[in-house]
Amino acid sequence: MSLPKYSQLHRKLLFHWTGPRPVRALKSRDDRMKYLELLVSILDKGLRYSLPDIKHTEWIVKNEIRATHPMLCFSEWGISESNAHSGRYGYMGLGFTRKFVMNKRGRPIVYIPNNKSDPFRQALVEMIQAVRGGQKDNSKLHRHADLLASYLKSYNFKRTTEKKPSNGKSSAKSVRKKAASYQDDHLLRLDFGGLFANLEDREWRIIPKRIEDEPQHLKFKSGDLAMVVFPDHQTLSLAMQCDAIMKRIILPGRPSVCMVSREVIQSV
Repeated sequence: MSLPKYSQLHRKLLFHWTGPRPVRALKSRDDRMKYLELLVSILDKGLRYSLPDIKHTEWIVKNEIRATHPMLCFSEWGISESNAHSGRYGYMGLGFTRKFVMNKRGRPIVYIPNNKSDPFRQALVEMIQAVRGGQKDNSKLHRHADLLASYLKSYNFKRTTEKKPSNGKSSAKSVRKKAASYQDDHLLRLDFGGLFANLEDREWRIIPKRIEDEPQHLKFKSGDLAMVVFPDHQTLSLAMQCDAIMKRIILPGRPSVCMVSREVIQSV
């Protein structure tokens, strides 16, 4: 017996987590309605690209290259494992097919350690220095390098302290200092999942084809969006009673959009 055409769709999804800013706990009906209003806006206009705040920009090579392009971020986190992740960006998850993300020039980012001795990072630094030191105008190469940086993300190894000396007193030599980090680095680092915390996020990014155009939204159609994860049961219930949402996600001849709550997933 053959499986239904869309039965395995959920296994190929990438999730974009979002919500009203600032992200806060849901305490009232008004809080939940803000999520529904945001969803209607996304269904009408598309996903909004975000430009990193300059003070929170992720430096790959200090003062040389940084990720400053507008971008859309997606995660491979399973829904049941994404509680901490969604708490950073918003409690509503939109699950898109990988085919859709890849067709929009999306791709997995490359994680590099925030460590000067790393060979990949060394190669990147030397490449940028060679471009900067050239006598000719290499503005085109500069743009290429900055674009590549938008698909890079640095991470820090979490360090632990060594055992105390036998006399029970600690000393400067016996305690390993934390790895040096850039300003605001704590805002960029995921603080869950152990030593390779960032790697567990398995982030994908979509960068606009023409940066100069400063695009505002990425359009999508029914069939690209496969799942909507609502913050809780109450928000899901309100969504099912909202004609503005239901008429946009349930269309004849299109695969159904699965609507679930985070509470349901986490209880399984």
